Amino acid sequence: MGGIEHNSLQLAVALKKRGVEIFFLCPAHGDLTDLLTKNGLDYSILPRPLFLSTSFRVGSRYVFNPFATFYNFVLFFPLVVRIAAWLRKHP
Repeated sequence: MGGIEHNSLQLAVALKKRGVEIFFLCPAHGDLTDLLTKNGLDYSILPRPLFLSTSFRVGSRYVFNPFATFYNFVLFFPLVVRIAAWLRKHP
């Protein structure tokens, strides 16, 4: 888990104690979903595509990868549509 997952979990736990309803939409089961369950927080799984790195290494330098950027851009919009459809079904 990275920093955003840890911070989101800590914030969610604190807000839940104050009576705020919290819900997570996660791309897969893993450490975060285990901790959400342990802390009594609700979540659902909505798989997402694998995005590619937008740079690659040449020697000691990183070079921009326009093909990966285009690929990620193409994948992004169908994902947004899927998330929007999920949100409409689960208000």
